[in-house]
Amino acid sequence: MVGLPGPTNLLTSTWTRSVESAMLLHEHLQRDLAPVKVVESAIILRQTTRLGWRLD
Repeated sequence: MVGLPGPTNLLTSTWTRSVESAMLLHEHLQRDLAPVKVVESAIILRQTTRLGWRLD
C-alpha cells in the first residue's frame, strides 16, 4: 500500500492467480471496507519479468 496526496490517496498492488480472484478482491474492498471507494482499477494480465528474472 502507498499513501498518495489528493482525493484518491491510497494505491494497492496485489498479485492474484486469476482474473476471477482479482474481481473477488475488488468486490471485497467495495463491500466490506465501507469508507473505501474504488475509483479506478487496472489488471495486468502478463508480465515478462518476475522479481528481476526475464521469462522467455
